Amino acid sequence: RDGLIYGALVGLGFNIAETALYVMKGYLDSGIAPYGEQFAVRFVFLGINGHLLWSALCGAGIGIARQTANGCLRWFAPIGGYAIAVFGHMLNNSVGVFFLALLLYLQNFDLSANIDVPVGAMWFSAALMNMVVQGIFYALLGILFYLSAQWERAIIRIYLADEVETGVVTAAEYTEICKDRLFFGTQRLVRTSGKHVKAIANAQNELAFRKWHLARDGGDITNDTLVAAWRQDIAEYRARL
Repeated sequence: RDGLIYGALVGLGFNIAETALYVMKGYLDSGIAPYGEQFAVRFVFLGINGHLLWSALCGAGIGIARQTANGCLRWFAPIGGYAIAVFGHMLNNSVGVFFLALLLYLQNFDLSANIDVPVGAMWFSAALMNMVVQGIFYALLGILFYLSAQWERAIIRIYLADEVETGVVTAAEYTEICKDRLFFGTQRLVRTSGKHVKAIANAQNELAFRKWHLARDGGDITNDTLVAAWRQDIAEYRARL
């Protein structure tokens, strides 16, 4: 999940920078800054397209390598993520450009004749092109988000199960943990939860992932200083409630 998010943010930053670059280039070439045209083509879904998708998938490959204990997958996941990103970019710059031009032509806008295309028509064509040409990458991104959410829920549920006996997690909290939804927050929290309740939930999650890291790497959970620190933090937050 971290790799997905960090990669997406990198791609979003690139989309912003690239849009500004082409606006500047258009101004230097023609004396008119093509804000609308460039925004419609390159920032069609407020930047949730193009480089954001490809960098997110590339980052997911790195995240999978960090997460897995499978030696082969650890090597091939980053390579696969990068290959998917390159393929997506190549597909967009070949089939995507052709499809965009075709859509505009069907609306009686011939790009070879240097006709100014209205921003609305440009956005509609670019949006349709993105959904068709990049659709498989949107779907893949959604699948990875779903799988990562399932994985996170399982880690939290498994590694907090024995914390009920220690008092780090109450029986009522663990019941709610087992009911956690995929994307819309933990059942332990409601809108009225105070900062200490939220801090407890966050520390419990951090404790679960720390225990997972130690279990995967063969560490000693019983004598780990971070495990002890998270448990101590939870006890202090409870005392403040």
